[in-house]
Amino acid sequence: MRNLSPDVLPSSAFGGPRTTKPMIHVTWHLITIAFLAVGSALLLSGSVLHGDSARGIGMFAAGASTGFAAIATGLTAAYTKSPYPWSATLAPHCSSPPRR
Repeated sequence: MRNLSPDVLPSSAFGGPRTTKPMIHVTWHLITIAFLAVGSALLLSGSVLHGDSARGIGMFAAGASTGFAAIATGLTAAYTKSPYPWSATLAPHCSSPPRR
């Protein structure tokens, strides 16, 4: 990874490039902590905990994982303005919608 230079960052609604950099930094760390927490909860509920507590924590963590996937898919669809959000991950010659 390389350091982000404020010279290459765009301005945001909250300020200039010097505001954009901390927003990216904070978002990166929040998402990292969220994924670690959900992963730890899934690991604990599957290996250490028993009974209703394991089921409850497992269901919460599974719901959070589903929420992450839904947000990622929805935001990808919104930013690409496509009803087919997976097209953003395909090679350019494969980006047409599937045939029915």
